[in-house]
Amino acid sequence: MTITDILNVLNIARYIKNLLQKISKIKLSFGINRDIIYFEKRSDSDELMISELTKATSVIFIGTSHRKLAGFLEKVFDRNSKLKEIKVLYACDKDGEARDKNFRQTMLTSIKNIGNIIGSESVYYKLSENFNLSFHQMTYNCYFNGCRIDNDKFFISHQIYSKGIEAEEEHTIFFKKNHITEKELGRIFKCYNEAFDTLYQRSNYLGRFHKDLWNLSVREWNTFINKSEAYKSSMKDVLKILKEVVSNSKEEKLRVMEVCSGTGQLVEMLIEEFPNFEIFFIDKSPKMINFCESKEKIKNRTKGGYILDVTDTAIHFDFFKELFNMDVIICHISLPIPEIGIENFKNFLVFCQKFLKDDGYLILSLLNTTIQISGDKYNLNNDPLRTRLMALRKRSDKRKTKTLIPKEDFEMILKELNFDIEKCVRKSYPFDMEQRINMWHTPAILDTLLDYERIDKNKLKEEFLTLKEELITNKTPDMIVMHYLLKVNKSSTKRFI
Repeated sequence: MTITDILNVLNIARYIKNLLQKISKIKLSFGINRDIIYFEKRSDSDELMISELTKATSVIFIGTSHRKLAGFLEKVFDRNSKLKEIKVLYACDKDGEARDKNFRQTMLTSIKNIGNIIGSESVYYKLSENFNLSFHQMTYNCYFNGCRIDNDKFFISHQIYSKGIEAEEEHTIFFKKNHITEKELGRIFKCYNEAFDTLYQRSNYLGRFHKDLWNLSVREWNTFINKSEAYKSSMKDVLKILKEVVSNSKEEKLRVMEVCSGTGQLVEMLIEEFPNFEIFFIDKSPKMINFCESKEKIKNRTKGGYILDVTDTAIHFDFFKELFNMDVIICHISLPIPEIGIENFKNFLVFCQKFLKDDGYLILSLLNTTIQISGDKYNLNNDPLRTRLMALRKRSDKRKTKTLIPKEDFEMILKELNFDIEKCVRKSYPFDMEQRINMWHTPAILDTLLDYERIDKNKLKEEFLTLKEELITNKTPDMIVMHYLLKVNKSSTKRFI
């Protein structure tokens, strides 16, 4: 056989191969089973994916485009989606790096964008009460991407089935479990079902989205803090305590992080007062983080915020390694222990230990509506506003009224979790009750309280109107804050790793 004959045979083989591929495409697109659908481009499948997701209750995304996912989900929720659970598995290796050097930052931006969409007022009320959105990092890259819907539908990349197609081309196949009749596709379905489960089980958990009132009250809360002299005076006292830490430090440039940063007033004050410091901030609310990042000072002087829940100790901390080795962590009037519970407060202390240096400091400021101080005139019963709200909540959902934790028990917990109390300052700040009432009476706050606590709308408005004159005309207690300066006990043998 001559070389020419061999070349002719090879050309015929290539022709047959291409023909078989085309037949395969036709079979998938126009075969008897129309529930197996082939798309030339991934974008062509988007409309069908959106339609299927609006009818679904659960979906898991694997290796999907972290740049485009937020916009895709926005279209899903615009159509009144019934989704109760979304799991997003981002494709990257165990070190958080993958196809491009900015992969981790793009991923964090994707998480913020998704959180902001789902936290928006137009979407918020469409979500079910038990809605759950979690983010994960795959520990190794897989050779496909797509999503599984309600455990019986798949959208996945087509090159898995057509080996002749170049990997960089975008092709998608959609199929349903209950309609697959071909033995081979049935086997593949089982294979990928198991693959989705395995990748999820072996992934690193990065956090979850919170459906709570802080996602709707950003502007009202920002206005309230800006006008509140009590809050601003309290934040200035936090800066004084930080200056004491600085004066005793050998380092000129400290790493300082505010947790539960809210709308960023304290972050701005830190930037102004300590221009050489590295400033970081985190909050569990995507909308709070987004609001902070929109402020000019914060945008120019920080790398952006992080969406993290300080009571969530199950997250993969190594993914947030740029937050390690903090000199100081600050938490200012953001931990209502009676509401979050003692266990979550302990989780918060463990969270802080993860990110602090061995000799780092925690500045913790708490209202005395959180801890009960012996001999203190203030308690839950002499704050009319809080007492009425507690009564409404109890009547609406039959929960027990929360109680304050005694100061002695609180300080015992600090010691148990290896924090030494370096300083404790009790400060009283004049508080404008009219401003407080007006802030909590705004429509967004009211509506959110109604949604969050299941309180009758008319009844709640009635209570606020009745209280307003009473609270403004009568003398009300000042805002009392306990400022703690805590130091990690590095000599302790019991550190939480």
